[in-house]
Amino acid sequence: MKDEYQYIDVDSVVDDSLSKISTRRAAFNQMEIDEKISSINMLIENILKKDKKYIIVDCEKLFKGLITNEIIKQYRTLTNCFRHGSEQMISERASFSEKEKIFLVNFGITICNGLSNLD
Repeated sequence: MKDEYQYIDVDSVVDDSLSKISTRRAAFNQMEIDEKISSINMLIENILKKDKKYIIVDCEKLFKGLITNEIIKQYRTLTNCFRHGSEQMISERASFSEKEKIFLVNFGITICNGLSNLD
């Protein structure tokens, strides 16, 4: 089910970063949906974590206030199960429908595209 669904466009900088984060250096459009969510989660962390602390971004400027720092944190918490292989995390991943996963990919890409505009 790689690309049977419509995904929003990925900024070229974001696409390159997601490929670098992939353990197999896969292009984003070649990743399975669970890997996409995992890679998005890790990219958000990579962008926001500076000197072992998360930075606060100007969400009003980046997202016109529609996405907040708290929402980004909630997204990362919700999708954290896609990054780990314990039985509990695998079970959590299985609780998401395909439609929910597609939403998480698209929403995560929206966050990453906005964060790529950080000064």
